[in-house]
Amino acid sequence: MALKPKSRVANNLVKSENGIYTGTIIAARLGTGVKKEKNGRDIEQIEYERFELIIDFEGTGSPIQIKTYTGNILNSEPVETINAGRGTKNEVAIYNRYTTALLKLNLVTLDQLPTIDDDGLLKIEKNFENLTGKKVNCAVGKNKEGFFAIDLQTLKLID
Repeated sequence: MALKPKSRVANNLVKSENGIYTGTIIAARLGTGVKKEKNGRDIEQIEYERFELIIDFEGTGSPIQIKTYTGNILNSEPVETINAGRGTKNEVAIYNRYTTALLKLNLVTLDQLPTIDDDGLLKIEKNFENLTGKKVNCAVGKNKEGFFAIDLQTLKLID
């Protein structure tokens, strides 16, 4: 009888020459998150709605699934402007995660942001959920916990 090793080889992302990886969206949906909030001595678990984007990337052993969570608030105003006051050519507007994802996936444009109503939101949500099976390019790094995370600023839908 052959012995089986008790250790395993790590499953890493297949290396990319330029740091941009190609993946397939396997889920784009509205989900529920839970956050814990301390209220005096008690700890409350608060459920909230969030959008989930789950992408499969090629791994050295098997596909690697990377999950990205965003809020559900579309904001026409940037949350931050980088290089403000150094000329409009150098300024970079940073939007919240949900707005950034929608912009990068071509589901909304900057010009449309201020005028979106409830019907527009329903259309965007439907189009977001229809992204399943589409291919994307993006940079992949690690988050503060050491897990793989996609960089939403580099996210790009491949036609």
